[in-house]
Amino acid sequence: MLFKLFILLLAVGLIPKTNLLASGICSSSSDGDDVIIVRCHDGQLTGAPRVPSSTRIEAYYDADLASVCAYLVNAGETVDVEFNNLTTGDSFTFEIPGSGMSVLPIGGAAGYWTVTFTLSSGAVYEGEFVI
Repeated sequence: MLFKLFILLLAVGLIPKTNLLASGICSSSSDGDDVIIVRCHDGQLTGAPRVPSSTRIEAYYDADLASVCAYLVNAGETVDVEFNNLTTGDSFTFEIPGSGMSVLPIGGAAGYWTVTFTLSSGAVYEGEFVI
C-alpha cells in the first residue's frame, strides 16, 4: 500500500524524480525504504519517455521485511529474478509472475547488491542497491 502511495505521489509531482536519481543507485523514500532504480540492459530507465515498451518494473528494499518488493506491469508470463550480493557472495533466484506485486526475501546482509530481471521474452532489466 505504501509503495502504491509513493508511486502516486511521484506521478503527481509531490516527490521530485531528481531525488530518486541523485545517487544513481537508490534513494530513501519517505518511509525509509530504498527505491531500486531498474534499467533496461541497454541502460535506459524503465518507463522513460523515449522507451516505447509498456513493460514497467519498480522495486524497493523493505528493511522491515528484509525483502525486495517488486511491482511488474506487462513483463510477460513469468520473470526470473536473480540477486547477487557482491560484498558477501550471497545469491538468490526467484521465478515470479510478470504482473503484480511480489515480495522477494533476500535477508538483511549488508553489502552492494545487483538484481537482474529476465523476462520470458529474453529482455533483461538490471538494478543495484546498497543495504
